Amino acid sequence: MLSWEKEGEKQKRIQQEKQPPTANANVFEWLEDDCGVFQRTAVAKAEHTDVFSNYGRNQKRYNLFFNKWDYIAELGVMNEDELAHMCWDDEYILHEVQSSFSQLPPSNILAGQTEIYVPPPCKENKSLSHQLVTEDKLLESSGSSFASKFLRSLESNVQKPSAEFWDLGMGNHLSLGSSSRLKYLRQFGPLFVFDFGISTTCSWVLAIEKASIALWLCHLDDRLGERELSLELLWHGMPHRTLIPLSAHPIHMPPCHHLPVYLEGYNFTKFDYKSYISATKSLLCCWRVARVALMASGIAWRLAVEEGFDLVYDGPTYGLSQTHAGVRYATADPEWEYWDDDCTMREMDQLCGAYICYYGVINILYFFPIIDLYRNRCL
Repeated sequence: MLSWEKEGEKQKRIQQEKQPPTANANVFEWLEDDCGVFQRTAVAKAEHTDVFSNYGRNQKRYNLFFNKWDYIAELGVMNEDELAHMCWDDEYILHEVQSSFSQLPPSNILAGQTEIYVPPPCKENKSLSHQLVTEDKLLESSGSSFASKFLRSLESNVQKPSAEFWDLGMGNHLSLGSSSRLKYLRQFGPLFVFDFGISTTCSWVLAIEKASIALWLCHLDDRLGERELSLELLWHGMPHRTLIPLSAHPIHMPPCHHLPVYLEGYNFTKFDYKSYISATKSLLCCWRVARVALMASGIAWRLAVEEGFDLVYDGPTYGLSQTHAGVRYATADPEWEYWDDDCTMREMDQLCGAYICYYGVINILYFFPIIDLYRNRCL
């Protein structure tokens, strides 16, 4: 191609070598699938800016002749200045992010797409009553008498709750004592693990953080295996883990993603929302992030639910044993541990729409209220 290059094309190429274009170039991202194979994926034009900011100088290549960028994290490591930028430790990131609007194609600005977004007024339905239920009305409800009687029976040393309303009582039609799955339930540190031994149907074990969820699983059909139980949890948006045994190894999480930074008084636009949607799609292209979001419940589950539950009940990603980007639980044997895929809090922040607002100090805020993804505490 060099031998057939014309003089005008040569001058253009030399100029591009000095400053490779970004606005009009094609962009491709190399993403690892569950089998450890890297797939070349085209990036939509609206997502170019986000991709440019997520990779370092050693992780990208530009093809002069075809005007194409290829990005792959495994191509190299980020330099210290780039890592500092990703972790927003230096103050210059405030100016760097704010100036990113100038890198957008001119058409996005001239077309008036950066006007301040004002949501439509909420139409009030006057026929509906939004009053809170008072304590008196709550106590008068049909279910309150049963709850009150049940609690009084638990407190009493004389009379235990009726077996009809207590699944620990003998004679209850859903008695936990009659569950064959209960004998496989083990407490493992902070987790409740179902260890089916030789009866297992897959290469991972199901782990639950809440005793109430573990006991709920014991009430389900005894014929359900680990995959079916995981699917039940996913359908109900309940948190859980899929653990595999691996040799003891330190955790190595990927570099931090940077969050959008805005100064005091900034007015959000449609572009900000589109940028968030683009970042969410990019994150969920990573199977590790998608499956962790599905297992986390809450808003993360809702955002990732369209990715498919098979990501979870098929077990941890293929690359976990090599990358060790996950969570680990120590065992009695120091030679091996239980592992599952995991995300950094920064990845979860980005997925849930977090941004940084600078008021002289740095505060992390959210586009919408979210629930702590692992302990259900309000942030």
